[in-house]
Amino acid sequence: MRNYITTIIASNTHATVGTDIVIQDGSGGTTLLTIPASFSSGSVINLPVPLRQPTTATALFCANVTTGASTKVSAVGYKGV
Repeated sequence: MRNYITTIIASNTHATVGTDIVIQDGSGGTTLLTIPASFSSGSVINLPVPLRQPTTATALFCANVTTGASTKVSAVGYKGV
């Protein structure tokens, strides 16, 4: 089974530190998508074609490029073959 991501919701509540958020295939794995997360902002990304995670039975992972930001990420989608 693989993850198919249809929507990603990201926020950064830090007052002065912006960052990029990388969505990865597992912890430290291949970067699938990079999302800019400016300070005190957020975004909703609706993917017109679901993002198919390349590796089976692997968790989706999110990481800040810059330390000190205060980010949260949610992903919406489904599992399939």
